[in-house]
Amino acid sequence: MRPVQRGLLIAVCMLAASAAAKVLTPTQLIAEQRGEHRLDSFVPKSFGEWHEDMQVAPLTVDPRVEAQLANVYTETLSRTYSNAVGQRVMLSLAYGKDQRGEGRSHYPEVCYPAQGFQIGDRKVELVRIGHADIPAVRLVGTHGERVEPITYWVVVGEELITSGLGHKKAIIRYGMNGQIPDGLLVRISSIGSNPATEYRLQDEFATALIGAMAPQQRDRVLGKFAKN
Repeated sequence: MRPVQRGLLIAVCMLAASAAAKVLTPTQLIAEQRGEHRLDSFVPKSFGEWHEDMQVAPLTVDPRVEAQLANVYTETLSRTYSNAVGQRVMLSLAYGKDQRGEGRSHYPEVCYPAQGFQIGDRKVELVRIGHADIPAVRLVGTHGERVEPITYWVVVGEELITSGLGHKKAIIRYGMNGQIPDGLLVRISSIGSNPATEYRLQDEFATALIGAMAPQQRDRVLGKFAKN
C-alpha cells in the first residue's frame, strides 16, 4: 500500500471512530424527563405512628465530607423520626442528576469511614417492604460506643442496585441508549447493639413510609424493577 493510500485509510478510520464515539456518547439526562421535584415534597414528615423528631439533630457531618457531598449530589435530605414508644429511626436520601464519574452515589461503606466509623457485617439480602421484595444492603457502623445498623439501597435510573459493579453496569446499559441516568440513595439506620432487632424496626419504618407514598413516588424510591 502506498504512503498516500495508507494515510487516507488512517484518516478515514479516525473519522469513523470519532463519529462512532459521538453517536455512542449519551446526551439525554433522565432527570430532565422527570421534571422538577424536591425530596421533601414526596417524603412525608408524618405517617402511620411515625413523625419527624425535631428534638434530635441529625449526625453532624465532617465539613470536608459535607463539601464533597455538595459536589456529588443535586439534593440531600436527612431526618430523624420517632414513634409513640420513643423508638428512633434516621432516614437519609441523596439524589444526583448525573451518575457518571464523580456524580456516582457514595455508598455508606465510603462515607461512614470518612467520619471515623468502622464498617462490618455487610450482607445483601431480600428485604420485605410492604408488598415488595427488594435487594438491600445491611451493614453495621461502629464509632466508639455508638453502634448503628444500616439498611440501604440505590436506584440508578429505574434499576435497583446494591454494588459499585452493578452501578457501573447500569450506567453502561443506559448509555447504550443515549441516556444519562440519575440516582437516588436511600439509607435507613438506627442506634442499637442488636442488629437483628434494629433491622426489623427499620423494615417496619420503611413499610410505613412507602405505604404513605403515591405509586409514582414508590416507584422512584424502590425502583420499578422491584419484585411485587
